Amino acid sequence: MRKPAVPAQMEALVLASYGPPPFPLGVETRPVPMPGNGQVLIRVTASPVNPSDLHFLEGEYAFRKRLPTVPGLEGCGRVVAVGDGLLARRLAGKRVAFAPATQADGSWAQYAVASATQCFRLPDRISDEVGAMALVNPLAAIGLVERLKALHATSFVSTAAASALGQMLLRLGRKRGLDVINVVRRPEQVDLLTRQGATHVLSTADRDFKDQLDELCRRLRCRVALDAIGGDMTAQLLGALLPGGRAIVYGGLARQPMVLPQPDIVFGNKSVEGFYVPTWLATKSLPKLVLLERRIPRLLDRELGTDVRERVTLEDAPRAIEDYRHAMTGGKVLITPDRSRGTTR
Repeated sequence: MRKPAVPAQMEALVLASYGPPPFPLGVETRPVPMPGNGQVLIRVTASPVNPSDLHFLEGEYAFRKRLPTVPGLEGCGRVVAVGDGLLARRLAGKRVAFAPATQADGSWAQYAVASATQCFRLPDRISDEVGAMALVNPLAAIGLVERLKALHATSFVSTAAASALGQMLLRLGRKRGLDVINVVRRPEQVDLLTRQGATHVLSTADRDFKDQLDELCRRLRCRVALDAIGGDMTAQLLGALLPGGRAIVYGGLARQPMVLPQPDIVFGNKSVEGFYVPTWLATKSLPKLVLLERRIPRLLDRELGTDVRERVTLEDAPRAIEDYRHAMTGGKVLITPDRSRGTTR
């Protein structure tokens, strides 16, 4: 197979500074990065915008990078150059879903560097669009449901349930015979999940939301909540869960600190724990990672699928990101760097 040509420069969406929106994003010409030991260089075909990307843009994610930087926490593309190492060399020429190296530029660019251990090979039947969204949310859904199994949960509360990840948790939970108490913010989101077959959907807009949540948790003997919101919501969840209950916080959409109810923790033996995909993956042995790589494609067309609302070039991405920030339920924004100006194939 002919080795693909790698240009010296590329187009990338660059973040100038961290902070609240509107985000200072602009397209720049940058040198194409080169892979180091154990790394690969990927020509990016698609990369989504996730809520975690918005946290990164605000400087509120798990890590910051030296500015100016290229954002983007996951993507899909083809490996066009490799560094030293057996795992990297085995990916040469392969199409992969990937998470960029933590301290390298991200996936909102025509090329990106990733560790070979953060790449999952994609079968031909998985499109670039689906592959681009194969890691952040699907891995979180699998990891969270794995935690439910470890806790012997028969039911769970799911906040931000109309989000892409929330809908994945609904489908995975139902497949495993779990009762899912879906919590959303608006009546139209209740309708959305009800049309998907959800049995229990509560809206925080209802005046008696807390009473409904308490009653359902008692009736379904619910001891676990998966919380994407944080803030006051975590305290409400702990109050509703049965004694010994646990709130697993995997997001911070409320952008407020949590104030936890002391009686629930001390007398109710309730607790809070965090969930972060890279930390969860770090506990996996290489054989288990290989099994996970094989499992994800089988689920992408069903339980782990995600709708796309808009496909945009790098130039159109800042406007689309702003639109997505105001309405995240209607599907993902997908950035397609290979359709942007100055593309080298």
